[in-house]
Amino acid sequence: MWELNNESIRSNNHVFFSIVFTTPVDTSHTFRCGSEIVTSGETTFETLYACGEPSYHEVLYPGIEGPWVENWSYNCGSNGFIHVLRFVEGRLQDVKTAGYGRGQSECIGGQHR
Repeated sequence: MWELNNESIRSNNHVFFSIVFTTPVDTSHTFRCGSEIVTSGETTFETLYACGEPSYHEVLYPGIEGPWVENWSYNCGSNGFIHVLRFVEGRLQDVKTAGYGRGQSECIGGQHR
């Protein structure tokens, strides 16, 4: 039969807290603009309504058979980052960080722009 003592309990708690507090959170499928959050699967219309016009908009022409891809960039200011939202066929696929932002934040939400 297993016997627990204070030392093994402390040791197990240490391992548990190490795992919980060092596991990274994957936020590559969400983006916060102001009080709104958009997540993967949302449409360009939903994102536009929640976040307003992007700082930069790029359309990657697919040719005859490829999917329609758009990259929307939002500059979150000198205290934040530039976030690039990639849409495939009008639905948000992922969000990537593209370096530090500059100037005033444009990530304040569609209602405040």
